[in-house]
Amino acid sequence: MNNVNKTHLERFVLIFFVLMILTVNIGFATEEAYYGEQEPPIFIRMIPIVVIVVVVALLICLKVKKGFVPKKISGLAILVLVISSVLIGMGIIRETLMGYPPQTERYQLQIQLTEEELENILVLHIIDETDAEAFGVPESPPEPVNYPPANISKVSLGVHGKYLYVKFEFFGELPEQKEDQIVKITAVILLDKDCNYSTGWVGIDAVIGLVIEWDENGQLSYGFSMVYNIPDTPNLEDEQWAVQQAVDAGYQINLPHMGGPGYNYFVIQIPMDLLGLQSDKQVIMEIHAEAASVEYEHYFFDSVKNSQYNYEGPGQQYGEALKITLP
Repeated sequence: MNNVNKTHLERFVLIFFVLMILTVNIGFATEEAYYGEQEPPIFIRMIPIVVIVVVVALLICLKVKKGFVPKKISGLAILVLVISSVLIGMGIIRETLMGYPPQTERYQLQIQLTEEELENILVLHIIDETDAEAFGVPESPPEPVNYPPANISKVSLGVHGKYLYVKFEFFGELPEQKEDQIVKITAVILLDKDCNYSTGWVGIDAVIGLVIEWDENGQLSYGFSMVYNIPDTPNLEDEQWAVQQAVDAGYQINLPHMGGPGYNYFVIQIPMDLLGLQSDKQVIMEIHAEAASVEYEHYFFDSVKNSQYNYEGPGQQYGEALKITLP
């Protein structure tokens, strides 16, 4: 091989590997950019395959027009790129037709602590002192029902570094498979961070917790999130409007967690700086879980009650509340 051909070959190999590394990095980068419990937009997920097509076109141009790329090497490179692009395309088509799986681990944020470390952090334990299901909640069955996966047994709190950790425990395992007529399960904290009913939605400054849903095909989706900076809204019936205003303004984040569907507990990690919280600060919380069915929006409802922390202040418009001092 003369020096000219050798130079051309070295140039080709360098271009090939640089572009391949670029393609892989773009693929990972676009996935990371949309890290959360949701599907990245299709145009974002098409970026790697577009880059691959450009690489193939460049190789063809080099081979046909320049004539200095050895046929075996160029053929092998094009074959590798074509196969990889086909695989990516098949993945996109499969997920488009069968549904994107938002519950997979690659789209869930995990708490970077061990269970033992968390147990040492969680020092404030609030036992739900009654298992009596709510009666008379709007759009509920005529007689109370018992649904263990949404029946809270205990809530624990602790502070570590700049995070507040909250653990929900239930009498039953949070289901992964759709059960009978249940279509949705929620477990949330309605947080009044400043003990002031004139701020937020009737005092509620943030909504924090877990939402589990199944579509008509029984496909599971779930997410741990926090909506904060809820605007001042004095009317109880304007809850959805107030929360949506905060979401539209960008005040919603996904939360790292442990547990969830398939377990009888979950733990969430809440950034205190976004809420202006710190240890020893008093807050008011309404903590509840509920299940919705095809027929009833509140098929089951359980609000945490504890005689040590129960709070009924003047102007309070929402459910059972707890007044606690953050550990």
